[in-house]
Amino acid sequence: MMKKILVWGGAGFIGSILVGKLLEKNYEVIVADNLFKGGDSLLQYINNKNFNFKKADISKEEDVKKIHQEKYDGIILLSGIVGLPACNKNPTLAKAVNEDGWFNVAKNKGDTKIVAASTGSIYGIVKNRLCTEETPANPQSIYGITKYNGEKIILETPNSVTLRFATCAGVSPNMRLNLLPNYMTNEAITNKFLSVFEADNMRTFIDIRDFADALIYAFENMENLKYKIYNVGTEKNNWTKRQLAEYIKDKTGCFVAYAETYKDEDVRDYACDYTRMREAGFKINYSIPDMIEDLIKSIHLLTRPVKYG
Repeated sequence: MMKKILVWGGAGFIGSILVGKLLEKNYEVIVADNLFKGGDSLLQYINNKNFNFKKADISKEEDVKKIHQEKYDGIILLSGIVGLPACNKNPTLAKAVNEDGWFNVAKNKGDTKIVAASTGSIYGIVKNRLCTEETPANPQSIYGITKYNGEKIILETPNSVTLRFATCAGVSPNMRLNLLPNYMTNEAITNKFLSVFEADNMRTFIDIRDFADALIYAFENMENLKYKIYNVGTEKNNWTKRQLAEYIKDKTGCFVAYAETYKDEDVRDYACDYTRMREAGFKINYSIPDMIEDLIKSIHLLTRPVKYG
């Protein structure tokens, strides 16, 4: 029998890719989203009889209750105010969505399986060693703090799993340019110039396609994965900002300037160990070079303005 999946935040950067992958696997997909980032990315699915959309605000409990009156086989929780700039711009909204919104879903989901998308940003700064799921959380920003509080809420509910993703990047129908590989590639192509500070800070990345596949894998293997946290990515995609800049420079011919006087407000300097998810059976398919190749192709197609925030 066809399984019904509710995707909170399914109209966004990741959701608009995830929905397509779920439909390809013959799931019935219901997206709940307030369209804060627009809804054009979902128009491609309108003709699919297994796709439905419900406008709802996760921060409003009455909206969440209404959505959860229907029965689902699983929930994938993507809704969030993502990244430091967006969270700093509206910290009240960040808490309302990343914490209170996730609480609303946890409170009203019953025993339904849930996969929640968290972030490795909760590790903050960890020098000279790889972060495992046992590494103490050390979030340095309101983004990291609210995501950490949200994931704790979800893990207290039945049939739940939380995935701590590497920084997602790549190409999406709902494009974002404020993700470091996306931003650098866009600047390299449009301005032929990159200014990089704290160049030797370590970051860890995941292609958007692997991100979506991991969410589906966690749902389909819930019995083996539930009640745990999993770092999701690959050690091969643990790169410094300098490595990323030099690779993009090599592919685009841009000029790179390294500045040591400016500090990144989004305080992160860590790399992750991904053994637990790999041993659970999930395989990463895309590398940073794969991601950059796609981004270079995509930048030339962005005829409409895309916000960095």
